[in-house]
Parts: sequence; structure tokens; C-alpha cells
Amino acid sequence: TSGAVPAAATKPASFAATMEDALKSVNQGQVEPVLKRIAEATQTLLRATIRFDEDDWRAPSLLPGWSRAHVATHIARNADALRVLISASRTGDPAPLYASANAKFNDIENGAERTALELQVDLDTSAGELARLCDRVHDWIVPVRLPGGEFPLSVLSIIRLQELTLHHIDLRTGFTWSDIDIVP
Repeated sequence: TSGAVPAAATKPASFAATMEDALKSVNQGQVEPVLKRIAEATQTLLRATIRFDEDDWRAPSLLPGWSRAHVATHIARNADALRVLISASRTGDPAPLYASANAKFNDIENGAERTALELQVDLDTSAGELARLCDRVHDWIVPVRLPGGEFPLSVLSIIRLQELTLHHIDLRTGFTWSDIDIVP
């Protein structure tokens, strides 16, 4: 395991305040600025990881016990989980974020064993599928159930942006807190 502190444990107060301000806007269904930042953050992440070879993906991340491949798989599965919630909200059927904690763990462990190309393609396609689904959402105020309670669907945009940002730092690509483009 790496002895580094995960990005989430060291985030500056300004990041938390900015995310709180963004949350106020998205709670009213105003997700366009956040979706734009998600698209930008995704492209920044993909540009940084496209150069990774097999050894780079097996290198430790900033998350103890996780390689970069584990983090990439987690980012991709997060996109899939959010897609499930958005799809369920459109049909009115409740759905869990993940099938189970065990399934989430196994997906990440198994996914971390894939090749560099498979990891990169997964990051790209899972993000693209989520973005295409978000483009088709018309009601971002519809309620969705998350582990912490019931929230407007729009909150998922903040969750995705935070996942991308924090875990990009955890991938040790050279991306740092000072590279974050804050949501206006």
C-alpha cells in the first residue's frame, strides 16, 4: 500500500465551500454549469491517463491498497451506478446505487486486473454513456434515494464531479487541487 494520504482527506476548505455553493444551484435543477465541468473534468482525466501503460496502471494510487487500475475502475463503476439511478428516476422505479457492497468490491477488484487499453476504454465509454443519459434528462428535481436520504436527481451531478476531481488527484497523474476549475 502507498503511505500517501488520499485526496479526499486533504481537500482545501475552498473546495468544500465551492461544492456547497454548487449544491444550492443544482438543488433547484440548475445542472448545466456542473454538467459542463463534468465534461471538462472527464476530458482532462482521459488526456492524463491515455499515456499510461500496463506498469503505470499497476502503480499505487494515493488510496492505500489501491492501484491506479482500482481507482479507474471505481470511477467507471461510479458512472454506471449513477446511470442506473438516473434511469430508475425516469421510470419511477427505485434502484440502489450499487447492488451490494460486496458486488461493488468485486467489480473493482476484478476490473483492476484488466489491460491498460480495457481500463482506458472503460473510463471513456462509461463517462460517455452517463453524459448521453444526462443530456436526455428534463426533470432534475425528481427525487432519488441515496444512502443519506432522498435528494433531487440534480445532486448526482455534484456527486459525479466530486468523484472525478478527487480520484483524478488520487491517480497521481500530476493533477492537483490548483488544477481544479471551480463551478461558478
